[in-house]
Amino acid sequence: MMVEFSEKFVQKCEEYVSKNPEVAKDVEEFIRRCGRLGLYNLKMAFGDCSDGGFEVKDGPMKRGIAVRKVYIPDDDYNEIKAFLEKKGILRTVTSLYYFSALMVILGYWKLPPRI
Repeated sequence: MMVEFSEKFVQKCEEYVSKNPEVAKDVEEFIRRCGRLGLYNLKMAFGDCSDGGFEVKDGPMKRGIAVRKVYIPDDDYNEIKAFLEKKGILRTVTSLYYFSALMVILGYWKLPPRI
């Protein structure tokens, strides 16, 4: 699944990865790892997907913002979408990736070194 992120966001992620090369080999890996970390942290805070929820939709970015596409494995995308549909925490799958990466970049969450 290709997910679009703003060019400025991707540049901030690239800056973080260049200063912290132990967390990812490139920006795509960094964004994927942040999404997994975000899902893990939100599941710890809000529980699993056993209760009801609402529909989550994802679509292309609008308003002429420069975007860059990042490949997200279908399994990750589908797991995040199912969780968000059940919990209603964020509106789109992309927003979880934005949120998670920003939490890491700002230092609120610690992304462990890659294996």
